[in-house]
Amino acid sequence: MNIKNKLLAANIIIKSKLSNKPVPLAIRWQLTHRCTSKCKYCNIWRTKSEELTTKQIFSVINELAKMGTQRISFSGGEPMLRRDIGQILDYCNRRGISTGMNSTGRFVKERITELKNLDLIKLSLDGPEEIHDVIRGKGSYKAVIEAVNTAQKNNLRFTFATTLTKFNINQIDFLLEKGKEYNTVVAFQPLKLLYRGIKEEDIKEIAPKREDFKKAIKKLMIEKKKGNKHIRNSIMGLKHIYNWPKYEKLKCAAGELFCMIETNGEVIPCDRINYTKRPLNCVEVGFKKAFYNMPEPYCNGCGFCGALELSYLYSFKFDIVKDIRRFV
Repeated sequence: MNIKNKLLAANIIIKSKLSNKPVPLAIRWQLTHRCTSKCKYCNIWRTKSEELTTKQIFSVINELAKMGTQRISFSGGEPMLRRDIGQILDYCNRRGISTGMNSTGRFVKERITELKNLDLIKLSLDGPEEIHDVIRGKGSYKAVIEAVNTAQKNNLRFTFATTLTKFNINQIDFLLEKGKEYNTVVAFQPLKLLYRGIKEEDIKEIAPKREDFKKAIKKLMIEKKKGNKHIRNSIMGLKHIYNWPKYEKLKCAAGELFCMIETNGEVIPCDRINYTKRPLNCVEVGFKKAFYNMPEPYCNGCGFCGALELSYLYSFKFDIVKDIRRFV
């Protein structure tokens, strides 16, 4: 976001809080369940779901622009598997909406010209090649590095995102070194059950030991306080996830300032929660009605950077913005 968008976003947050009226400031949009990776902490590639057409997506973007949406982060699955991803990004740009994309890195080199209006690509990096490929599949590491090199050559901003598991919990130094090598930041994310066919026992199987997790987060806090500019997380955010998987209570901004759009158009506060009530579909009833009638979110908290930041801001804890590093 530019300065103008940030000021507008701050104004929207304050008005939403004071009026107690939700505003879809930020959207995470799952464009597809299709994926080239078979990650140990995600089973989304096994699921099948109807996908919206390009025309339907454009129509929803028009509604979002009218309602004040400032940023859309596209994810999946692998959003680059959508043939129309370039058209979608271009349309967001025309409507004045900033865009991000979560990606494995595959297809970036072949389709880089279609990403000219993408503001940021967030590439998954879970450790050195021998660890990254164990978690995400053979050849995954090379795909990320190829995507990074392509992004650099084409002035496309990129960051790394790391999900902490037992496989990479001792790879903090390597990951920070990669951030330094490529002059970017790394977002460290805790493991969480996604309700995508992954069983709780499967998550436990790949989860790090709590003492190892605390050691890693403490190391990140020390590095952050020393001035390491390659850590995406804020000190406040790191303190929040230190006691993973249990967190201190924090009023979540899910359903208040941000929400999820599923592949088929259903609108939910967050995709990391199980819902008993079926969500409304924004293509069938319009985004506005679907947004204001979302099922009530409830969970034991999460530690994902973007969600944490908006939640702290929604609670008027503005110190969260002091040491967030979106870019170097």
